[in-house]
Amino acid sequence: MSNLAMSCQGCNSHKFVSTDSIDPESGRRVPLYNPRRDEWNHHFRWSPDLTVIIGRTSSGRATIKKLQPNRPALINLKLLLCQTSRHPAQE
Repeated sequence: MSNLAMSCQGCNSHKFVSTDSIDPESGRRVPLYNPRRDEWNHHFRWSPDLTVIIGRTSSGRATIKKLQPNRPALINLKLLLCQTSRHPAQE
């Protein structure tokens, strides 16, 4: 269990076996965020309404581009979770 990192099937499918991707801001290939090694708050932040994940670093931006966690269906899910006080960022 200590080796598991939770992600939705859609994000996991976008990542597949990738360990790096292109930072859309710099165009450089950078390592993807690694939840076992990296601090989430260093690489990402939430939008004010808690529905969109924003990359703070080159790895954060590349991870968002690769995994696509801001797909419309996921934004809608996050909005519903916020409305029912079940969004993880509200804890």
